[in-house]
Order: sequence, then structure tokens, then C-alpha cells
Amino acid sequence: MAHIVALVIACVLLAFIAWAHVGKGGLAGTKLSNDSPWGLYIVGFFYLGSIAVGMLCILAVSLLFQPGMASLTRALAYVVGFMVAAGLLIVFDLGRPLRLPAMLVGNPASLLVWDLYLCAAVVVIAIGSLVARAAIGMPLAGLMFVVGVGAFLVHSRLFVQYQYAGQRADRLSYVLEGLMNGFAVLFAVQLFHTGAVPEPLVLAAVVIAIARVLVELAHSVAPGELVVGIVEAVLLFLYKAYPNPAVAGLALLVILIHGLVSKLGAVDSFGATYPARAIAGRPRSYRPTSHEYAVLVASIIMAICIGVALEWLA
Repeated sequence: MAHIVALVIACVLLAFIAWAHVGKGGLAGTKLSNDSPWGLYIVGFFYLGSIAVGMLCILAVSLLFQPGMASLTRALAYVVGFMVAAGLLIVFDLGRPLRLPAMLVGNPASLLVWDLYLCAAVVVIAIGSLVARAAIGMPLAGLMFVVGVGAFLVHSRLFVQYQYAGQRADRLSYVLEGLMNGFAVLFAVQLFHTGAVPEPLVLAAVVIAIARVLVELAHSVAPGELVVGIVEAVLLFLYKAYPNPAVAGLALLVILIHGLVSKLGAVDSFGATYPARAIAGRPRSYRPTSHEYAVLVASIIMAICIGVALEWLA
């Protein structure tokens, strides 16, 4: 346990050191340039943000239609943790954090600004629901759902706009992937506390996994994406038929790794440079630095730590 605590502290310190470094030197510590706006920090922003929004939507629907699943509200702590970590990464991506206030004020035409407002709303509604979780009723659960869906719509539009500029893309795939990642973290929380996941939640995850495979088939995605999606659906179906923590753990691991790697755009060639895409008519290729990977890993650990701390405080 002491080794784990030391590792967590080291990662959190690393994140703050990296933040200070980026704040002082702008993009000098990365391989980004004005021609390469899509870096690892914004990948982390979309990845962690989609997990938080996915969890919020799942929790809202669960509370609206399955009031007996109120024990799931402990996972709201992790909604806050993942969204806060996502927010830190988008600040890193700005290059200089002091740009943020100027960007958020008087810039209503920016889709990113509206996305950040909705991300802040997710944090506020999650904290409020966590504080009042013993008295969450239909109105609050409905508000959670509305905020979650709104964040998903803007988040997915922004992701497609940045990741697939000038190319055909489907926002539904992003939403389904976010829900899958949200299910994975929610399952992990439930397995840790109770050793089992409520059957309606498992069934919903199986349905979402199958829907994602069908969407990928319709859009002729890379073979690697399709194969991993099928593996996820099979593992979740096996867990529903034969509940086993080992099967669940393997499914969660595959889902979360797939979610991150697919956002890197490198499922079929993991570790290679990002695929060259035309940004403002200029093709480019970009390989993240070890500095950027360190910040991403530290941010993921920080998200979990914030969730654990808030869950304990609540």
C-alpha cells in the first residue's frame, strides 16, 4: 500500500510540475505547433471528459427508471474526478493557462467555449447530486440527464470537428464509446464495493456494445476497431451469462484501453505517429513526447484519486 501511495503522490506532483512547465514555456515542451492543434493533451481531454459525461448519463437514466439503484450514486464522485482531470488537460493544451479567462469571456461563437461551460455544469450537477444523493428525486435525476446529454452533443461535435476535419465521421460512435467507457468505470466502482454489478446495468452495457459494433459496421471502420468492439460485446455477454469478476475485469480493461487508443487514431498501428490529416489544408504528422505521456498518465491517476477522496468525504 505504501508503494501505491508513493506512486500516486509522484504522479500528482508530476502533473503539477508539467503544468508549471507548460505555463512557462507554452508549447515548447511538446511536438505541437500552429499546424498541429491535435495533441495528446486534447486527446486526454476528450477521453476523460467522455468517461465523465457517459457516467452522468448512465446514472441519470438508472435513477429515473430504476430508483432501487440509488447505491450507484457513489460513482458521482468519479464523474467529478474525471471531468476535473479533463479540464486540467485542456488548460495544458492551451499552452499558457492565463489564456483561459480571456477565451471564456466574450467568445460565444466558439464551440470549445460552450463545451467548457457544459463540462463545468457537469461538475456542478455531479457535486450537487453527490451532496444530496440521499434525496435525489425525479427532478434532479432529470436535470442530470439533460446536462449529460447536452454535454455529450457538444463534446461529440467538437471531437468530430477536430479529429476528422474535412472527413466523414459519425458522432454516434463517439457517444457510444463514451457510454462504454462510462459503464467500465461504473462497473469498476461497483465491483470494488459489492463484488457484483446490477443485472439491468450489465444488460444495458451489452446493448450499447452491440449497437456500437453495428454502427462501426455501417461506417466501415478499421478492422482493429471492429474486432475489439466485438470482443467487448462478447466479454460483457459472458459476464451477464456467467457473472465472474475476472471476466468483468478483463472486459473493463479492454474497453478503457480501446477508448483511449481509438482516440489516438492508432488502433491498427499503436505506437506509430498520428495519422497525417489535413488541418487548414496542411497535412501533418505528430508523435507525442514522453513529457506529454507523463502528463496524461498522471491526469488519469489524479482523476481516480479525486474520485476516491470525494467518495470518502461523501
